[in-house]
Amino acid sequence: MSTEKIIPRFTLNQMHFGNLSVPRKPVAALEWWTHNIVGVDWDSMDITPREFDALFKWYLSAAEQGEAYAQTIIGLLYVWGPDVQYTAALKWYTQAAKRGNTKAAEFLGWIYSEGRGVPQDLVRGVMWLNIAGSSVEYWGFDKDMTPAEIEEAKKLARDWMKKHRIVK
Repeated sequence: MSTEKIIPRFTLNQMHFGNLSVPRKPVAALEWWTHNIVGVDWDSMDITPREFDALFKWYLSAAEQGEAYAQTIIGLLYVWGPDVQYTAALKWYTQAAKRGNTKAAEFLGWIYSEGRGVPQDLVRGVMWLNIAGSSVEYWGFDKDMTPAEIEEAKKLARDWMKKHRIVK
């Protein structure tokens, strides 16, 4: 990619994020950045370390401003990036889930059910999958649970959604 193409794209993103004469639109800028500058292949994360650092910086900036989509992506980058940090991913996924991001809740379900960086907790994992509206049967975690544990996970999900005012 030539420098001529990068500068206008970078400027557009600065306009989305900064105080320039266009409305702040962090999610639009991040989506645009991801698809047009970095060209991320989410299946393989086939990007250079420099591109990863730039991507992380942009998403972190929006995540810190409370953008649930960006918080979810930061969680993904902590799980699939070069420096795996499940504790940091849990923090960002939880913040995004509190803002109603169902994909973040689904990732929390996977982390707890698999015991990735935390003690395995199928009840908590299935709770998050229920919050996400994800098929617990698809994931298969319910096979190792008693009916009472499955009901407990459903109750915890209902209570959590009520507490955080998440409506389904």
